[in-house]
Amino acid sequence: MKKIIAIIGIILLIELQLFFPYCSYAEEQNVSIKDDNIIVNKENLDNEGTIEQEEKEEFEKEKEDEVKNSEKNEIEEVVIHSVESNINKSHTIEETVKLEEGIYKIVMATAPKQSLTVDGGRTKDGANIHLWAYQGANQQKFQIKYDQEGYCEIIPIHSGKRLDVVGWGNEANVDQWSANGGNNNQKWVIKKSKRGNYNIVSKRENRYLDAYQSKTGNGTNIQVYEESGGNGQEFKIEKIGNKEEIPSKTVEEGTYKIVMATNNRQSLTVDGGRTNNGANVHLWEYVNSMQQQFNLVYDGNGYYEIIPVNSGKRLDVVGWGNEANVDQWSNNGGGDNQKWQIKKSKAGNYNIISKRENRYLDVYQSKLVNGTNLEVYEASGGNGQEFKLEKIQNKSEKTVEEKDYKIVPQVNKNLVIEASGSNYDNDGKIQIWQDYDVPAQKFSIEYKDGYYRIALKHSGKYLTVKNRNLARGTEIVQYEWNWRRQSKMDYKRK
Repeated sequence: MKKIIAIIGIILLIELQLFFPYCSYAEEQNVSIKDDNIIVNKENLDNEGTIEQEEKEEFEKEKEDEVKNSEKNEIEEVVIHSVESNINKSHTIEETVKLEEGIYKIVMATAPKQSLTVDGGRTKDGANIHLWAYQGANQQKFQIKYDQEGYCEIIPIHSGKRLDVVGWGNEANVDQWSANGGNNNQKWVIKKSKRGNYNIVSKRENRYLDAYQSKTGNGTNIQVYEESGGNGQEFKIEKIGNKEEIPSKTVEEGTYKIVMATNNRQSLTVDGGRTNNGANVHLWEYVNSMQQQFNLVYDGNGYYEIIPVNSGKRLDVVGWGNEANVDQWSNNGGGDNQKWQIKKSKAGNYNIISKRENRYLDVYQSKLVNGTNLEVYEASGGNGQEFKLEKIQNKSEKTVEEKDYKIVPQVNKNLVIEASGSNYDNDGKIQIWQDYDVPAQKFSIEYKDGYYRIALKHSGKYLTVKNRNLARGTEIVQYEWNWRRQSKMDYKRK
């Protein structure tokens, strides 16, 4: 038994000796593994820290971008909402009014005699828009014309330009300007106001046509301003015609005296009968002199030239603006300052309107005494712009063809008028003599400015009243053409 126990003990001892080296190796291996794990774990921890930091930074960046995008979207939403709000506020279908296209006057609702007016009737780009008492002048009449979107252009009929917003913001000025192809600053919406009048709203920034500080006096400036509800944004719009008023022929061509409607003894007169350029035009009592008689020549386009008989020049506007003087000047080839529109006035007389700036022929301060100056002025409705035109018969009708003639006494057709002795002299004698059919007995008849010039064929000189003496019995002579000496003759075939 003891022997068996001893053997078992020896076996156990041997196993223990074999086991402990293994344990030692395993322990060493385990430590190594653990160390390796420690290294690996440390590396993993380092990597995890880096990844975690990158993820954190990326997360923060995404969060920051999200905030920025949120703010941007919020701003855009506010802007869009604001714009949509303004559009809806100004252009609701319920409020917008589409007027019938045509010609309108546009006046202040609280002062209906005060009208939108192009300053001075100017036709150039940039002419200002202000208020002025309505006189029915073309610079106070506006064509309203719509586009396909429902916006309208407001067109002064005298110039054909557009009401135009200059610049941006409150108090941006309003003038007239040539059509710019449909930009917002020339587009308008017309809508009913809360008071039953009209608001006129620019497509640019939806600002309202506005009389400065709601004033209504002559010269008050027109601008645009945000909606205020004030009187300066309240207008009445009254249709006065379907078509643009185009100047037309209103009186027959011929020779006229032009007198004041309120005193027909006071006549337009070339000062002193002068024939030089720049001779003034004023009022003087009518005495049937040539400097008080005027040929009206129509140009086919609605305008006349007004030609003093004594000089053959043109009534001419000197300069620009109110109180620009009127004188006579040589034909300048059809300039606006020598073109005149003649139209019936409301009183049944005539207004005479310069094509330059559409200003009216005007007697200074409506005075009716000798020497009162003639000028031009914007439409006033005053007596100083009211004229009567009386045609002087048989002085302007063209009764014979322009060709060569013999002039014979009716009682004896064998006699003719001739230059005595076929002379060529200035002041050369004219007489009646037997017809020999020579050049000194033939005359060239030329129709000019409503009168005939009668020239002898052999000399080219004209029948003339000697020394410009218009008294009965004055001798007729021949003389070279000279306005200061010649008397125009009315030749009429018998």
